Amino acid sequence: MPAPSQQQAKRVGPMTFWNISLDTANEFYTWGWRASMFGALITFFGGVFLYWGTRVRDHDFEHSMATLHKQAGVFEKEAANARLETEKLKVVVAWRTLSASQVTEFEKALTVKPGAVNLRWTDGDPEALFLATQISQVLGKARWQVAPGSFKPANSMMFGIVLPPVSGEDATTLREALNAAKITYSAVPISQDGAAFNVSTIPGAPFLMIGSRMPVVP
Repeated sequence: MPAPSQQQAKRVGPMTFWNISLDTANEFYTWGWRASMFGALITFFGGVFLYWGTRVRDHDFEHSMATLHKQAGVFEKEAANARLETEKLKVVVAWRTLSASQVTEFEKALTVKPGAVNLRWTDGDPEALFLATQISQVLGKARWQVAPGSFKPANSMMFGIVLPPVSGEDATTLREALNAAKITYSAVPISQDGAAFNVSTIPGAPFLMIGSRMPVVP
């Protein structure tokens, strides 16, 4: 019986593990090696993509945070400007009020020599009436006779407190009291041309006029 050829021996050679031939095992090995290389490439590129993706996301996050901080700074500046404008507006619209120290000094000086005064304020001006009421209360506590009433000057407007430069003890005492209380006033003549409403007058007594509040430029 002739001996089998090498090709025949290869075909009839012993079976390997799991009953596969050596050729099949070699094929598995080759494909396994290729798959491992392919997997390594995927892992490599996956790492690269993760790295660059993380860098881009971190940069975007930092940019977003910087933008938020910048916007917060803008909002804070706008809020500060709004508060400043509010304070300016308060100064513009605030009514005149005598401080506690002004009331004390004014009353103290008036009490030295009580007298009489014709107190007037700009008709139709509630702010002027508010200040005139404060002054009237102090005059009353100092035992002064007060003849009150509103007055609307003809063809003109009066601002601030006006005590005309007239002579007499009562006028002198009023000037000294206003100066002692550091209450600003003008010493200019008051024209009697105009309309008076619900007024009473004490003959010979000086006139103290409470004009409108001087406009304030913010």
